[in-house]
Amino acid sequence: MKYKLKTIIFESEKKLKCNLCNSDVIINIIKIKSELHNNILGCKNPNCISNISKLKRKEIWRAFLPENEYNKIYNKMYNLMIDNNRLKETFWTKQGFSIEEAKQKISEIQSNNSKKVKNRFITSKENLRNSGYSEEEINNICQTPSMISFWLKKGYSEEDAITKVSEVQSNAAKNVDFEKRLLPSNLEYWLNKGFSEKESHLKVSESQRTFSKKICIEKYGDLDGYKIWKKRQDKWQNSLYKNGNIKGGYSKVSQDLFDILSKYCSVNVKYATNNSELVIRDGERNYYYDFTDMDRKKIIEYNGDQYHANPLKYEANSYPHPYRKEKGYSAKDIWEYDLYKENLAVKNGYKYLTIWDSEYKQNKEIVIQRCIDFLNN
Repeated sequence: MKYKLKTIIFESEKKLKCNLCNSDVIINIIKIKSELHNNILGCKNPNCISNISKLKRKEIWRAFLPENEYNKIYNKMYNLMIDNNRLKETFWTKQGFSIEEAKQKISEIQSNNSKKVKNRFITSKENLRNSGYSEEEINNICQTPSMISFWLKKGYSEEDAITKVSEVQSNAAKNVDFEKRLLPSNLEYWLNKGFSEKESHLKVSESQRTFSKKICIEKYGDLDGYKIWKKRQDKWQNSLYKNGNIKGGYSKVSQDLFDILSKYCSVNVKYATNNSELVIRDGERNYYYDFTDMDRKKIIEYNGDQYHANPLKYEANSYPHPYRKEKGYSAKDIWEYDLYKENLAVKNGYKYLTIWDSEYKQNKEIVIQRCIDFLNN
């Protein structure tokens, strides 16, 4: 049976359904070159996202085309885009250039583009010194909310200033992916800098002693020092429980999505800011899962394009991960790790859906509906 969607003609033996809400589609019969075709007009469900929102071309394809037809057209458009990308070596090699000549062409384009960017004055100590500011003026200008002196100048007491700094650092930590970002409190941070394992342990210990009970007592006295230290420790512990397991890391946008999806789930749902993430232990390693409906045994992983090396953006031999590049952690290694993690969940009886960050930000309504269908079906 032949179907027509906009300018696309394809064949399908199955009766078509809306891929967004699983409702029937509206069809009228038209004749094309003496042949009858089922012309797809839309979804019969008036509450379907396709009828509420104006969909883009790719979203229409996803909504009404069978999966194999959608993949066929999407891959064709993607390959066409890659073929016409002047920053890809294949664009030049197809025109007869060698690999080296292609690289040279790309370098010339990037160099010309960078020359068009106007330099802006950035408030840094070096720029301020070059502009004639004194050291005292520079220190005053460069005060930030993460510095105690910033709050002291606003009239806060020293104890309140320390509390404000702690709040600022806590809020900043909520948007940091601690598993992927190496900090001075990580052993690996110092190993990468060439320190031995013993020296690295000492360095980590030093970084953790910058705010300790002993330092607080020496600075503020036995009673006040202990109170300041205890208050900060309590806040730190509360933030760990409130935000889920920090080691796993999460982005704010993923939690916003999960807050929406949790309304369509049972009470027993887990993600970083709600009951913490599901952890599956395999051997001596823990694997953390972004969103889990425990009763239905459904997992949704929210992958950042760079950290998880989106295959539509990165090649297998590229090194997109910003904190693992020096260790030779390639896109292929990332894919293998994520595949193992997925297979481990499936082995434990869970069904699995992966959402890409760029995919969600470009088509929020479509992705939300896909997640809801995954959870409900």
